[in-house]
Amino acid sequence: MHKTIFCSLVCCLVFITSTFLFSQQTDRYSVSLNLNEVTKDRLKITVIPPKNHGKDKLTYIMPKVVPGTYSNLEFVQFLKEPVAYDADGNKLPITIEVDKQVTISNAAKLAKFEYWLDDSFDGKPTTQIFEPGGTSFEKDTVFLLNLFGVIGYFEDVKQNIPYE
Repeated sequence: MHKTIFCSLVCCLVFITSTFLFSQQTDRYSVSLNLNEVTKDRLKITVIPPKNHGKDKLTYIMPKVVPGTYSNLEFVQFLKEPVAYDADGNKLPITIEVDKQVTISNAAKLAKFEYWLDDSFDGKPTTQIFEPGGTSFEKDTVFLLNLFGVIGYFEDVKQNIPYE
């Protein structure tokens, strides 16, 4: 009887501790795609970056090469109207680089990064996308989401950070 009670208490303690520790972890990307907010075959993407990255400038990178295709896909060409915000909702300065990557200044204050993404099927891309690796967003009809063509990452932020 005492053994059962002791084991139950230990299990509860482990569960509560692990739940607390994982809920406090902010070292992850949080990404949302609003499939109800599609305009002109564009999908709105919101990225909450990992906390405490400590960088003054961050560059948002979209994949160029995807395993299995081994060609330069240039998904950044579909990224449109990027906006970066601090915790108070104020816009942070951004620069579109020559390679179309987005660099955010005052990135230590970055709380949210949003952009619209054109799909690769309907547009006139500068670099052709291999169809099985493409994306398509047609409201109430079709959503083809190859996440490597939808979601990027911040350069120079610690590697192997999970996404949710």
